[in-house]
Amino acid sequence: MELSPLHLLIAGHEAVLLFFLLSGFVLTLPYLRQPAPTYNKFLVKRAFRLYAPYVIALLIACLANAFVMGTTAPDVSDWFRHVWSLPPDRDSIVQHVLLIGRYDYSRYNTAFWSLVYEARISLIFPLIVLLVKKLTWRKSLGIALLLSAAAQGVALVVVDQTYVATVHYIALFIIGSLGAQYHDSLSAWMKRIGKKGHIWLLGSAFCILGTSQLLKHVPGILHKLQLLTDWPAIAGCAVLLISALETRGFKMHLLGVVPQYLGKISYSLYLIHATVLFVMVRFLLWKMPIVFLFLSYISVALVVSSIFHLAIEAPSIRLGRYYGRSTVARSRASMTIR
Repeated sequence: MELSPLHLLIAGHEAVLLFFLLSGFVLTLPYLRQPAPTYNKFLVKRAFRLYAPYVIALLIACLANAFVMGTTAPDVSDWFRHVWSLPPDRDSIVQHVLLIGRYDYSRYNTAFWSLVYEARISLIFPLIVLLVKKLTWRKSLGIALLLSAAAQGVALVVVDQTYVATVHYIALFIIGSLGAQYHDSLSAWMKRIGKKGHIWLLGSAFCILGTSQLLKHVPGILHKLQLLTDWPAIAGCAVLLISALETRGFKMHLLGVVPQYLGKISYSLYLIHATVLFVMVRFLLWKMPIVFLFLSYISVALVVSSIFHLAIEAPSIRLGRYYGRSTVARSRASMTIR
């Protein structure tokens, strides 16, 4: 399935690439308005938006890990057996909380690996926006490609590739930021190509994303260039993002009730779904048909994510906005006194 067009149905890595592009796009928008947010305000809001819910989700995953110790799940893959194979310990929890060092990101929750990169890049994102605003789009795109190529070169000779991959993913934030800054130009171009052009672009994006894993399985040098072979998928995700903004039918579909709700709880779903999955499989895999377990998992994951959004994520966002405004007010007061 991974090497067929049906890969689109399970394209988890491609979804992460799209997520990074979206982050670059959305985080740039406030910097296109006046006054632009200060660095302190940006960090405060980002910490409450990303980090606070993450820590709670980490705690839930650790408690679930401790709860299921001693249980077994027959007929599962080595990947599944690896998660929660050991009881929680202080050192690994501290590493997860600090998001630094070389550690097993998937020990408690398999989704956390991508959040590590998001958090790291968030620390320097205002610098990325400043760079993109000062340079032409060609130079910014060139820098993105050079960063990716440099990261790939280093990845060929080093063992620990987590920090190297961070450099590669910075390129996606640059491209997302370019999309926000040149949105008007992209919108005008999309109007010129017309409806047939929109269909062609959208179809091309889905075809690229459905076959994006093929390059990673080509024997020889391409098999070793795992970072650079992301670029067809990155291009497909970029086209998908543009189409979502400018293709009327696609845009109207995404504005529907269900897509809007899923978008609202998407971060909570991201943080919680793996914990729900591993608990349910541990206790229910041998008690019901796999189809019923799958359908039950989707329902439970959505319900638990909705609760997490209401109880944790939404209040955290509100606190981030409040303390972000307080940070700006204190900065302005300090400048006035001076």
